[in-house]
Amino acid sequence: VPYVGPGGSSELHSWTPDGGLKIAGILSFAPQPGSNWDDLDPSKMDHIMAAFDNEAVYRAAQKVLGGAMSDVVSGLSVGTAPETLPSGIFHASGCVPHNCGGANAFMGVDPKGRKVYFAQQTDGPKPQMWPDAKNWPKDLRAAMSAALAR
Repeated sequence: VPYVGPGGSSELHSWTPDGGLKIAGILSFAPQPGSNWDDLDPSKMDHIMAAFDNEAVYRAAQKVLGGAMSDVVSGLSVGTAPETLPSGIFHASGCVPHNCGGANAFMGVDPKGRKVYFAQQTDGPKPQMWPDAKNWPKDLRAAMSAALAR
């Protein structure tokens, strides 16, 4: 069974001696149904990607990232466990496998404010940010800047 990350889908194959290899279906990532902001506990996450298992976080990420979801998720795949700021917002950074330093990404989750924040390095001097930088809490913006410093 292939690993399917947030925002992704993959073909599932089956094989029989008579029929050979065939596509049996398409698997798509799905968060845990009914999970919400109140269910979040970063102390139980060993990787920031675990936050996407929460349906509320996943839906918020889809809304904020739109078509950039798979690129940003890829940038988090080699990452760390979340750290929690005094404000209660938790965050972590990561990188694209075999491209650390080239397309690093950052994710912040504000359970109280029910918001998610993402940033990813670009070729330019500043990372791309979702939502816009002016809408980020100051402490989270500082954590992101430190995490994505070149």
